Amino acid sequence: MNSLASIESLIASETDPDVRTENLCRLGVALAQVGRIDEASRILEQLRAYLSSRYILRIVIRTMILEALIPYYQDFANLSDRLRRAHVLAVAADVNDLRAEVSVWLAHLNFNFDDFDGFGQNIRDALDRFSLLDYSHRARLVLAIADALQYLGDRKSAMEWYGVARSISRRAHDHGLMVAIEFNRVAMGLSHIRTWRALGRNDKEDVERNWLLELGSVRGLHHGFGAQALLEVLDLCDAHAMEVRESYLEAAQALTRMREAGGLHRCGVSERLIDLEIMWCRAKSGSACPSIDWIEQECDLVMDMKRNEKLVGMRFLSDIVAICGVPFDRAQFNSEILSLAKELDIEYNSLRAAVTPVLDQIALIRGDQHS
Repeated sequence: MNSLASIESLIASETDPDVRTENLCRLGVALAQVGRIDEASRILEQLRAYLSSRYILRIVIRTMILEALIPYYQDFANLSDRLRRAHVLAVAADVNDLRAEVSVWLAHLNFNFDDFDGFGQNIRDALDRFSLLDYSHRARLVLAIADALQYLGDRKSAMEWYGVARSISRRAHDHGLMVAIEFNRVAMGLSHIRTWRALGRNDKEDVERNWLLELGSVRGLHHGFGAQALLEVLDLCDAHAMEVRESYLEAAQALTRMREAGGLHRCGVSERLIDLEIMWCRAKSGSACPSIDWIEQECDLVMDMKRNEKLVGMRFLSDIVAICGVPFDRAQFNSEILSLAKELDIEYNSLRAAVTPVLDQIALIRGDQHS
């Protein structure tokens, strides 16, 4: 029985209204994870109605988790403040199983929104209470650590942690998480390549991998389990994989289709960067070259982007100028890339410092699954 069906069965058989409602919270979170946002939102309305007449702390905390996760899975919105409030409540009331669950979700959002100090604190907090977590949350915590290692380019260690996450998710029968594990493994690998290319640090082994084939497998798994989340992000990863294999015109066409369909905000990427990336792909394919006015305008826009997008954007502009022979001084781009590279190295060191202290716990986690 899969995770959703298991929770639904518990709800149907439960006679205690408080326990039933807490399980309803868990169902809402599970639905949000697989992209069934409308259903999760209807559950949230039911929970708020229930809490309007009764104050049950566990239901309050779980409702706050759902309030943070629906916007995250719907629009990639960061409502970590709801999770932090839930964490404070759980700590104050000494509700340690929910404290651990909230820490898992906080770590997940910390990583995705570049709060690496918070990421380190929350993975440690959750690992300290690992035995109190159900299998789904254990797997998600292990996945967060694997993602960090994959993003850092530590492929060997990442594969170990992804393997443990797979093993735990199978015990949980959590199909949404099984999809997320395989998707994240590929997406984090592509993200690492993208950043490394922007820095001029190419890895032949990564470039030669058949990322499109791996993404096809993820897409098949995604559809096989009936998940509705990640579709736009999968499309974006497809385009990035096309770039890695130097199929630039195909990548430009794929990005253009995404741009016209909308939904880029759910990928955590700005339309401005996608517009620039489309021109970069077209320039690399020899199908277009912009004017110097366009370069000057894009340069101003890129300067206002957040750091990681600015790094990639500056590399796109520098490449376009070089490919097309536009009479524009590349020194500004190269200087900015160097400055951003220093900042990124600091960020990587922060993430590495967050994750390194917990790496020796993999043996204990692996052993715990067989105990």
